[in-house]
Amino acid sequence: MSKLNAVADLKMAALFLQKNLMGRNSETVRSAENELARLVDRFYDENRDLVSPDQYQAARNDYDYFMILVEMAIEHYKILR
Repeated sequence: MSKLNAVADLKMAALFLQKNLMGRNSETVRSAENELARLVDRFYDENRDLVSPDQYQAARNDYDYFMILVEMAIEHYKILR
């Protein structure tokens, strides 16, 4: 799988979680937060050349910021194609 496809898959998974992150059921929200943390970790592990440790830490605490980093990575990999 190309890096572009891998990041696009992460984006889709994060978008799928978005509604659960905003939910009213605390168990559902907690589960979505844990899954998002795994996605952020995976994104960082696979894209350390694009993301600094500070950006990684910020993304762990901010869904919107994580999505911005994902979009930046997608654009980066599109240029490299």
